Amino acid sequence: MLRRTLPTLVQLVGMVTVITAAPAIAAGEAMSVSAGALVSALVLVAVILALGLWPEKTFGALAGPRWKAAVIAPLSLALIVAPTILLRQELLAAPAGPSLAAGAVVLLAGVFWDLVLVRREARDLDQDMLLTPWDGAAERDRRRRGVAWAERIRLLMIPTVTAVMAAVFLLLG
Repeated sequence: MLRRTLPTLVQLVGMVTVITAAPAIAAGEAMSVSAGALVSALVLVAVILALGLWPEKTFGALAGPRWKAAVIAPLSLALIVAPTILLRQELLAAPAGPSLAAGAVVLLAGVFWDLVLVRREARDLDQDMLLTPWDGAAERDRRRRGVAWAERIRLLMIPTVTAVMAAVFLLLG
């Protein structure tokens, strides 16, 4: 699970860099990274690594009594967002244009890495799909195409959200 999580972390680093640089480009300023943004990014990485390293424990905690999920999910979100709001001291300033370009390269590298992992796994889709003994080849092919489309959508989710957010920031300033 961790091997499949690392490309997502790389994509998120690129995403955060792009969406941090885009408003700075629109404003004609240098990109600024605050202490809170760095802490928030580190907490997000920790959460994702926990999901990748200990999926049974982390997902198991959420799958238990509903009150656990009702407490853990918002608390995790608060721990990710609060530092950005509370710790505004600037740690780093960088040129926005090159930062956006570097973020885009990192994002695409993460997507490419994820794509390579998907291609290498060459799993037997028949074991992943719910099929009945009387399902024919046409039904199996239809479900296989559905799984393939779902995988493509997953691969494009972070780059698409990043592009939309960056475009909004660039257009609206």
